[in-house]
Amino acid sequence: MRRGLRPEAGERLVRAFLHSGAAAVRNKMMKNWGVIGGIAAGLAAGIYVFWGPITERTKRKKGLVPGLLNLGNTCFMNSLVQGLAACPSFVRWLEDFTACYNLDSPEAVQPHLSVTLLQLLRGLSNQGEVWEDVLDAGRLLEVLRMHKWQISSFEEQDAHELFHVLTSSLEDERDRQPRVAHLFDVRSLETPSAAEEGQQRCRSRGPLLPLPNPWKSQHPFHGRLTSNMLCKRCDQQSPVRYDTFDSLSLSIPAIPWGRPVTMDHCLQHFISSETIKDVVCEHCTKIRAGETMNGQTVEKQKTTFVKQLNIGKLPQCLCIHLQRLSWSSQGAPLK
Repeated sequence: MRRGLRPEAGERLVRAFLHSGAAAVRNKMMKNWGVIGGIAAGLAAGIYVFWGPITERTKRKKGLVPGLLNLGNTCFMNSLVQGLAACPSFVRWLEDFTACYNLDSPEAVQPHLSVTLLQLLRGLSNQGEVWEDVLDAGRLLEVLRMHKWQISSFEEQDAHELFHVLTSSLEDERDRQPRVAHLFDVRSLETPSAAEEGQQRCRSRGPLLPLPNPWKSQHPFHGRLTSNMLCKRCDQQSPVRYDTFDSLSLSIPAIPWGRPVTMDHCLQHFISSETIKDVVCEHCTKIRAGETMNGQTVEKQKTTFVKQLNIGKLPQCLCIHLQRLSWSSQGAPLK
């Protein structure tokens, strides 16, 4: 007959069995809690991605410049808009330009390019009521597409071309604004107003409506170039020709390797004189006709002219575009 265990040994065996069972249960519960925690973290990440943060978005600190969202390949637009936002004179011009719009009117269904651009520039320059950390310029692209411009946000574009798109669209919007009152608006002409004495009046005793000055509505990038040509044979100078410009496209001059290229070099190269051959000179033709006897027909005299280009009127904001692309003597593009 087997001998029985002592009470102390039995208690130790029971205690060891209970401890081993508790450890297994504890490990199983910890494993279940780990699975539950992973599922909860995945759900929280999905909710954040689809619906955004649950808490209220923190406002941008005062003085910090907001960023612009990249809508694909819209770096060209973001760089241009940020540059325009850093130009106070252009922002002030937009404020004066949009002062004539009644934005609360129900007739203003189609958004104006000037208003859309002004709201975006105010947000970037910390002047508007927008306190977002990142702004979206997609509305600007939509308004430009309404003006029949084909601009894709998923293809690489040129910031200089977009600058001309903006300036030309603003000029078109300016030309659509009414400049004078309609002649059949007799009621506005006959209605007396409390005008100051000495103001000009028409026969209907109504005040003459002031004509807006078209030069005041020019954007601050508007300038004028002058060009003239001089005949090297008779020194006859042609009349000065005026051309408008929004930006100056400067090519980089050829300078020996190792020497720095400055902006002064580019400007001097832009206004340097140019020699043009085989140009008909009317003055030389008249001189030749006076020297010819017996009324013989004189062929038009072709001589060499020197063309000189200058800046006739500087704009309030001078925009300079550096042409990085040049062409070699063999016709290959160099960048």
